[in-house]
Amino acid sequence: MDVYKAVLLPQILYDSVVWWPVVSKVEAMNLLWSLQSSYMRAAVGSTKITPIEALEVALYLNPLNLAVIGAARFTAYRLKCRTEWRNMGLGQLKNEFLQEYPFKLKQDRILKKYQLVQQYKVLILTTEDLMSTR
Repeated sequence: MDVYKAVLLPQILYDSVVWWPVVSKVEAMNLLWSLQSSYMRAAVGSTKITPIEALEVALYLNPLNLAVIGAARFTAYRLKCRTEWRNMGLGQLKNEFLQEYPFKLKQDRILKKYQLVQQYKVLILTTEDLMSTR
C-alpha cells in the first residue's frame, strides 16, 4: 500500500482542483476504478477474481473519484482561506464549489500579529568578560 499512497495518489490528486469535473464522467470513473484496482491487487497479491469493493473496505481506501473531489474541495478551501482563490466564474467551480461544504464553513483563522518592539537585550560575552567575572 506504500506504493499506492506514495506514487499513485499524489499523481492522481495533483491539480485536482482544475480537472475534478471530469471525474463525474463514466469513462473517467472506469479508468480511475481500473487503475485503483490494479494497484490494490498488486499490493495485496490477489487475483482478478477478488472483489475490489472488499479490498477497498479491507485496506480503508476511498474510491479514487471521491478522493479527487475531496482533494479539490479542500484545495479550493485552503486557497480561499489564504485569499489566493480567484473565482473566474468559469465552469462548475462557481456553481458547485462555492455553494457547498467546505466553503460554507465559518473562518476560524487567527490573524498574524507582529510585535516589532524589542523587549529583550542580547548580551554576547567575550572570553575576557567571562574571565573577569570569576
